[in-house]
Amino acid sequence: MGMVQNISENGRFGSLGVIGGISFVFILAVCTAWHFLVANDSVAPDGREFKVVVQEQTERIRDLEDDIAAAKHSIEVRRQTAADADILAHKLELAESENSARIKSVADLKAGIDRLESDLKSYKDDYREGVWKSAAGEKLPSLALKSGRRYDNVTIVRVTAGGMEISHQDGLARISPTDLDATWQKRFQWDMSQPVH
Repeated sequence: MGMVQNISENGRFGSLGVIGGISFVFILAVCTAWHFLVANDSVAPDGREFKVVVQEQTERIRDLEDDIAAAKHSIEVRRQTAADADILAHKLELAESENSARIKSVADLKAGIDRLESDLKSYKDDYREGVWKSAAGEKLPSLALKSGRRYDNVTIVRVTAGGMEISHQDGLARISPTDLDATWQKRFQWDMSQPVH
């Protein structure tokens, strides 16, 4: 009664009364929990033993950790695959660029070859025309054909793609390149693969 009177008079508990009250409530809570956990055979509110619940939760945590590890591995694999794909895409771009450059280089080389072949043909044509013109008026004591026929006192009148025209002691003759030996064919640059006109 003196304590209640002291509260109502002062409007507050004395310091020993507060500490004692708190201590009592704490001890009561600990004892109740101990009794509930230990004395009641560690039973959870749903009727299962806490050991079983803890074991199930531990297994579930392990499963979740395994799932997280697998997901992290999958993410890393996908990240590496994406990085590899980026590298391959870059290599592909480089290869396409190199291929385009090579195609252009091949086209340039082909155009260069075509120009050179055209220049060579022009040079050969000019050279052959010069050799043909310079032969006009050339005199030969005789000219033997592959067939065995022979012309004497020969003068070359004209050389063309179709052969050689000559004058000789008996008149005029036109001789096909195929009737002349290889020395004449080479000298006048006749193309023996083409038909003679």
